[in-house]
Amino acid sequence: MIFQTKEQIFLNKKRENAEVIKVTFSMSFFLIDMSLSISYKIRPVSFISLCQRKHIDF
Repeated sequence: MIFQTKEQIFLNKKRENAEVIKVTFSMSFFLIDMSLSISYKIRPVSFISLCQRKHIDF
């Protein structure tokens, strides 16, 4: 069994927290990217349909 000082334990916990933060950040960026790409796919269609409606109104 390896004896660890309080500083080493603290540093290890900091390292683990940094890894968790990295993973959560990458996941959130992935989700934001997905939602943006989906909204960009939907938006042009809705924009085109709005333009067509306006043309029909005229």
